[in-house]
Amino acid sequence: MSKNNIFEYLDWILKSSNKEPESSLVSTYMCNRWLSMASKPIAQIVNATNNRWNSMDSKVTSKIYRCIIPKYAKKIEYIKKPVLETQDNDEFQENVNLLSNSMELSRKEVELYVHTLEQLNIAPK
Repeated sequence: MSKNNIFEYLDWILKSSNKEPESSLVSTYMCNRWLSMASKPIAQIVNATNNRWNSMDSKVTSKIYRCIIPKYAKKIEYIKKPVLETQDNDEFQENVNLLSNSMELSRKEVELYVHTLEQLNIAPK
């Protein structure tokens, strides 16, 4: 008896393996998450099907994925959140203090706004 894990399950969905998993004990959420990291077209398929058929049984969902997702033989790389490069820490903290005092906001709120602007590639004035 082989033990099923998420990667055997994903291999079957992505058609790398022809052996169907014995039971679908894998979380649908985790399966969707790993499939969406495989490629952009697969992520679009997962988003479209998951939003429409979210309440279906995981076994039925996996059979649908196996039919509509194209064959994918590459290794799925886990996508990590990018590390943001901030300004010099002392200068950054001084700017945060000035902004929080002038805007009457907490330091945490100002830091959140600055990081959001950095993610949007908009420089604060």
